[in-house]
Amino acid sequence: MSRIINAKGESVHSDSTALDEIKIGNNIPVSSVSMDLSKIEAPQKLTLEVLVKNTPFKNRWDFWVYPAKQEINPGNVFITDKIDFKAEEVLKKGGSVLLLTFGKVGKEKGALVAIGFSSIFWNTAWTRNQPPHTLGILCDPKHPVFSEFPTEYHSNWQWWDPIAHSQAMILDKFPADLHPLIQAIDTWFENRRLALAFETKTRNGKLMVCSIDMKDKIDERPVTRQLLISMLKYMNSGSFNPRTQVGIKDIISLIK
Repeated sequence: MSRIINAKGESVHSDSTALDEIKIGNNIPVSSVSMDLSKIEAPQKLTLEVLVKNTPFKNRWDFWVYPAKQEINPGNVFITDKIDFKAEEVLKKGGSVLLLTFGKVGKEKGALVAIGFSSIFWNTAWTRNQPPHTLGILCDPKHPVFSEFPTEYHSNWQWWDPIAHSQAMILDKFPADLHPLIQAIDTWFENRRLALAFETKTRNGKLMVCSIDMKDKIDERPVTRQLLISMLKYMNSGSFNPRTQVGIKDIISLIK
């Protein structure tokens, strides 16, 4: 028997197959599962559960579904990869800016931190700083920036593409009350405050800084595309109201 359940534990699809025997071994086809996903209108996490009825034997696999027809809508957000005259003007006038720093983070500001989806191997002190240097990510799943990007507070498989195409930003010298929206957890031998995304008040405007690659082949990377859609929806809403002030020079200092 198989079923697909949503995050609330509700069954959205079920099927069953009658077999007299399941042979012992590996990669033995038992049945197939097919579900029409076209009617799913909201991004969500689903779980495929396969079980042998009237026994304790079962297995589960998580997967994520994102609507295919959503458009990337910048709305009133100015998207840029540098703080130039235009970006500063938008901020001075109280506007919103999304600064994409991937590929531009300075060497001393995080570019040399080896981001990894997997955790470090044993420890970096005993492996001569063998990459990766990080232990997954931390975020608040209830924050409105993730309203269209279902997530737990920690890494799961939907984070593979965003993390694999990212650079860390070191925020050790930034205000103590600045909490990253997406925080990479550093090796405990360094314990630096690392961010993949954070928000600030800068000049008179509102700034989101993100070091995930949200430009290259974005239409071929549905997960990162969905994260960008969710981020822009948040930035165009009344909920986008950063509380921590960071000077423009400090923001520019992150970029090489």
